[in-house]
Amino acid sequence: MDDNFSITNLTSRAPAVAGARLQVIKNKILGKKYVLSLVFTTPSHSKKLNEKYRQKNKVANILSFSIGKNEGEIFITLAALKNISLPAIFIHGLCHLKGMQHGSKMDSEEKKFQNLFKIKN
Repeated sequence: MDDNFSITNLTSRAPAVAGARLQVIKNKILGKKYVLSLVFTTPSHSKKLNEKYRQKNKVANILSFSIGKNEGEIFITLAALKNISLPAIFIHGLCHLKGMQHGSKMDSEEKKFQNLFKIKN
């Protein structure tokens, strides 16, 4: 992996996808110069972040935080993923970092990238 993409695992569970594949997806969606930190986190940590930054008292499967124009951080709670693959939820988070909000445009963009990378939801 390059200096613009890092992965931290705070859980005892191993992610079900290779980091190199996630880096390719990240580079296609956000660009090679975008600095991204991906953190696999615990449900309790996810809930704390969700409460603090979104005022929601529940575990989130993914949280995306833009730190600057070309820098962001994504937290994924592996234990909370239900009926969605890790690459698919990663693409969802990347779309949020591009400034997209939930809706038909974002859904279309996600499908486009899922098809490009042959990802099943």
